[in-house]
Amino acid sequence: MKIVYICMLGAGLLLLLFFTLFGKRLYEINKPVVTTLTASSVTGREGIVIYSSALYYDGDDTYVYLLLSEQGYSRYIYTVSRVSVNVIQTNELSYTAVIAEGDVRIGDRVVNGSEGQLENGIRVILR
Repeated sequence: MKIVYICMLGAGLLLLLFFTLFGKRLYEINKPVVTTLTASSVTGREGIVIYSSALYYDGDDTYVYLLLSEQGYSRYIYTVSRVSVNVIQTNELSYTAVIAEGDVRIGDRVVNGSEGQLENGIRVILR
């Protein structure tokens, strides 16, 4: 019986060592890598300014992905949330768009680009 306990302890220590060394790489497998920007405002104008590259289109709906973060055990865990927006104005020269203030607020982190497919609620890696 003593041998069984020693084997179980050894296996547990080996698993702990394995996940300590390779846990980060295992977590990052098949997760999209995203870049973000901060939603801002312009003095004297209504709405929120973002880059046009942050807008996504799905038929009649225009939306953005917001980056949400929560503290995990050893790192921050990032998740994206799809939010429908109302585009007020676009500026092709500066590649910006003005959206109506609502679910997106000043200071929110908006996904500007991604390497991989984004979906609502999916975990991502922040570049």
